[in-house]
Amino acid sequence: MARLRSSLMQTLVSTRLFSDSPIDGEALDLLAERGFVALEIHATPERLDLRSPTEAELLRRHLEAEGFQAPWVYLAPSYLPHLGRELRLHELTATLHALRAEALVLPREAWIQAQGLPKISEIRSYVQQAGARLLADARSLDDAPAIDSPELGLCLDVAFHPDAEAEAERIEAVPRWRLQGVRVAHCRDDFRDLPGEEEACFLEDLWPKLAPSTLVYDVETGGGRAEIGHALDEIRAFHMGERRPPERRGGGVFWASLAPG
Repeated sequence: MARLRSSLMQTLVSTRLFSDSPIDGEALDLLAERGFVALEIHATPERLDLRSPTEAELLRRHLEAEGFQAPWVYLAPSYLPHLGRELRLHELTATLHALRAEALVLPREAWIQAQGLPKISEIRSYVQQAGARLLADARSLDDAPAIDSPELGLCLDVAFHPDAEAEAERIEAVPRWRLQGVRVAHCRDDFRDLPGEEEACFLEDLWPKLAPSTLVYDVETGGGRAEIGHALDEIRAFHMGERRPPERRGGGVFWASLAPG
C-alpha cells in the first residue's frame, strides 16, 4: 500500500494505540500495510525508560530497520511526578538525543498540575540541548499551556470538541509558527476513541488557518491485534476523507493536501 504523505506535513500515529501490546514486527506490519510509517512515541514509565539512552537507541534502531521513524515523543502525564527527580533533565536530554527526536510534547497537566515540576523554561533548555523542540499540548488556543507559555509551539488536541467558530477567532491572534501540530481523536469519557464526522468537519473548516506541519492520530483501543488493525483501518479512512458527512465528500482543502503518494 502506498505511504500516506504530503509535501506540507508529516502524519504520525501515536504508540498509545499499542499500549497493551509490544511494538514488534507484527505491530509495525499493521501500520505499514496501511501506509503509516512514522510514529509519535507515547512515553510512559512502564513502556520506555527515559533515563536510558541505550534503551532509546535500541528502539530507534529497531524502528529504522523496519523503515519507520519516530520524530515526536509525547511525555505521558504519568511521567510528570518523575521529571526532575527520578528522571533528571540531563538524562532526558541524552535520551531525546539517542532517539533523534525532533520534538518533545508536554501534556497540559504540566500546567494544570504544575506544583513540584521544574520550570518550563528549564525543561525547554534541556530539550533544546538534544536538538529538539519543546511543544505544549493544548485542548484549545485559550487553554492554559497556550496562554501561559507563549514561547512554545503548540499541538492542538481536537479530541475534546473545541468550538470551531471560537477557535477560528483565536487563531487570528496566535503567531503562525506556534501552530505546529494537531492531535486527532474523539474523547468519550476520558477514552480516546476514533475520530469521526465532528473532527473531520472541524479540521476541514479550520485547516487553511491551522496549517500545521504535523498531524498525530492519537487513539487507544481496549483489545488486541484485531482491534488495533480495525482502528488503523478507521484512521486511514478518516485520513482519506471518508469520515466526513456525505455532503462534504469529494474534495476539500484539507483532504486534497493529504492524498496518498
